[in-house]
Amino acid sequence: MFRQVTAHAVRQVIAAAILCSSAHAADFHKVFTETILPHEGGYTANKVDPGNWTGGKVGKGILKGTKYGIAANTFPNLDIKNITVQQAEAIYRKQYWDAYHLGELKSQMIADELCDEIVNGGPGLAQGLLAKVLKEVQWADTEKVFFKRNPPPAKFTPETIAWINDYTKDRDNRIAFFNSIRIKRVAFYVNLVERKPPMRQFFFSWIDRVVD
Repeated sequence: MFRQVTAHAVRQVIAAAILCSSAHAADFHKVFTETILPHEGGYTANKVDPGNWTGGKVGKGILKGTKYGIAANTFPNLDIKNITVQQAEAIYRKQYWDAYHLGELKSQMIADELCDEIVNGGPGLAQGLLAKVLKEVQWADTEKVFFKRNPPPAKFTPETIAWINDYTKDRDNRIAFFNSIRIKRVAFYVNLVERKPPMRQFFFSWIDRVVD
């Protein structure tokens, strides 16, 4: 089953990559409205979910819930139930876009993919994924055109963003970079459910999100 799902995901990657183009600057509103918001959902206040409590543990603090993916444990001072879509977008933009310089990327689809990975998997996981992508590029760069100097740090710094922009000016490089991100996201979830079978209940929603 995993092979079938992964093959489908790879086909989705290739189809989407054909549309991957270089833009003047990536726009956060697109990834928020088309990917983040549809997958994060509306308001919930499940008592057994520690993320819904301001103290980060069941029964600790106030049960404020989660809305649009904005959780009480992360934002304990917010009126979660009554936040608007516009307020949620402003929070995501500050926490997951501006903080990682993604608006400086010139490829909208690469920026979208990295942003959603930061949102869904967390900054640490996203940074580890970026490190693997950069290592793959280094192996593929046999003529050392882009790695003639020290490779960029595998962090979301202005230096690394500028390097990605330079590397992905070429359409083939841009598509390869985008494909590498998506395939590694799919592979992570396949490996996760193989290691932790109870997580299988979330598998298809994760894959849908990656290839959306």
